[in-house]
Amino acid sequence: MNRHYFHVVSILLLICSCNNDVEIYNEPSSSQLISPAGPNSLAPNLYLNSNNKLYLTWIEMLNDSLSAFMFSTFSDNEWSEKKEITSGKNWFVNWADIPSMTAFSDHHLAAHYLSKKEGGTYAYDVHIVLSNDDGQTWTEPIIPHMDSTATEHGFVSLLPYEGNLLAIWLDGRNYEKIPEGDSVPTEEMSLRAAIIDTNGTIIESFVIDDRVCSCCQTDAVIGPNGPILVYRDRDKEEIRDIYHSQLIHEKWTEPKAIHHDRWEIGGCPVNGPAIDALDSMVAVAW
Repeated sequence: MNRHYFHVVSILLLICSCNNDVEIYNEPSSSQLISPAGPNSLAPNLYLNSNNKLYLTWIEMLNDSLSAFMFSTFSDNEWSEKKEITSGKNWFVNWADIPSMTAFSDHHLAAHYLSKKEGGTYAYDVHIVLSNDDGQTWTEPIIPHMDSTATEHGFVSLLPYEGNLLAIWLDGRNYEKIPEGDSVPTEEMSLRAAIIDTNGTIIESFVIDDRVCSCCQTDAVIGPNGPILVYRDRDKEEIRDIYHSQLIHEKWTEPKAIHHDRWEIGGCPVNGPAIDALDSMVAVAW
């Protein structure tokens, strides 16, 4: 497909008078917007910053091995000309674990993608690139995890945090084979985070949960008291409920279930939650 479209749908309204005698019903309508994404594009993602500026990111497969990470902004009912964030070979590109973007300070943007490494089919790292000029130029990639293991690192959530960047990801370092004579590996996926400043320096790192679902999406939002993270947990009985944790005074709260679905499954469903906030109200869906 050489052209990609986005549909803008009007809100369905039902307005009732006080005496319930009159009902006004507006039919939903839509219009097509031509996307700047080229052929062989995939993994689209939208981001709306605090000033209501809308960003679209996606990946274009330029050939069998070369990928380009692109973005565009929405203004005056149209998408801007696309710009390249970065490009490279041997990226880990798939339908479930897609790149993202966030704004974390004046004129500062951050974007992430996944890059393969030697060691296995699911050996890949999180790469984060920064821009200090609204996306005109981008830094060399930063890897927020420093374990260097040939394991899975992905399903990232990015958030602004006190003028810095908060990066959260699933981390598979405990799956790495430990040499003979050392302790036995736990073979469990952990949930970790890091605070990164505008220069790309990792200020602080965290372990939020040491046993989570191995390939379910995470999501995070700035709530009334700071960052709130949602994800699918995994206990030793293979119960995989949706959990949450908050970053308060630079400490993550004890993870707690949002609701005890008691979803028992001996494998990863690749099915994570979504979260959003408006003023003091926070909503989670899964």
